[in-house]
Amino acid sequence: MCGKSDASFRALVEGVELTVCERCSKFGKIISAPKPAQEKKNVYHAHRPAKKEEELLEFVMEDASSKIRAKREQLKMTQREFAKMVNEKESIIHHIENNASHVSLELAKKLERALHVQLVEKAKEAVLQKGQKPEAFTLGDYIKIKK
Repeated sequence: MCGKSDASFRALVEGVELTVCERCSKFGKIISAPKPAQEKKNVYHAHRPAKKEEELLEFVMEDASSKIRAKREQLKMTQREFAKMVNEKESIIHHIENNASHVSLELAKKLERALHVQLVEKAKEAVLQKGQKPEAFTLGDYIKIKK
């Protein structure tokens, strides 16, 4: 009734059930009072580290453009017809087949579904253990640290 935001009493005021504050509840018949807050029990759970799952990285194959062209020609389709079939621009198909532009992962997956050819390969991420050196020569091998 007064507009306070801490209205927590249910009261019957002049035949209307309202949610009111403690001060306004005296103007009517109290139907329900707020329940006392229960104490929260301190419950401690043992922390279990999440299992580290190996992440698979996806890459577009290097010979994807030649595979796309070979499969399109096998289906006896022009670039225009193929572009219409996969809902892409003809110029994009032309650039991909001529290796003029790189195939995005999303587009490669789309073309995989349309052509039923594998264009995306999955590889595990290589993680070096502490103290383990990479097999290849790195920039860190070249730099001498002054102490």
